[in-house]
Amino acid sequence: MSWTQEKAQETLLQVQKKAESDAAFREKLKTNPNAAIEEIAGIQVPAGFKINIVDANDADLTIALPKTKSDELSDADLESVAGGKSAGEVFGDVAAGLGAAAPLLILL
Repeated sequence: MSWTQEKAQETLLQVQKKAESDAAFREKLKTNPNAAIEEIAGIQVPAGFKINIVDANDADLTIALPKTKSDELSDADLESVAGGKSAGEVFGDVAAGLGAAAPLLILL
């Protein structure tokens, strides 16, 4: 199984639901988000894909700035275009399309 857009959305909903009532899982999300998400999804988060967890109880406002734009496409961007996939199709494509340093932000 791979990360499709549907699988990513389904996993995100499951993660948020479990984090509402399971304090141990919520703590695991804060300390090791990839492992916690892999536990729910049953598949591995792509290498280099960074996931940031922000506890809504501890935050008033979080703003994720977009990646800065340049005139040249990165190798990852070129691969994404050459493969004919949209950047949102899979977690790996999101990481490639936005740059490996672009985090996925999940509010609990």
